Amino acid sequence: MMNSDNAQALYESGVYLEQQANPPDFAGAYQRYARAAEMGHVAAIHNLAYLYLNGEGVKRDPDTALALFQKAAAAGLPQAGAMAEKLKNRS
Repeated sequence: MMNSDNAQALYESGVYLEQQANPPDFAGAYQRYARAAEMGHVAAIHNLAYLYLNGEGVKRDPDTALALFQKAAAAGLPQAGAMAEKLKNRS
């Protein structure tokens, strides 16, 4: 699956690993979201931001999370913009 060039398939696999697998596989979700994000998949960028924000599957990094939320917002995802504003206001 990791060799897939299909961003949507990578994203969906990441969602499964993060939200439906028991136990969740955050590291696997991170890998898939990161690959899909590199391909410009906006929802993957958004979900990747949450992994960074919460330190799930990757070292916690609120600054990277903010940058990713802003990137997803710039690509047209309004909920990412709202989250970016919340993070900026916490500083």
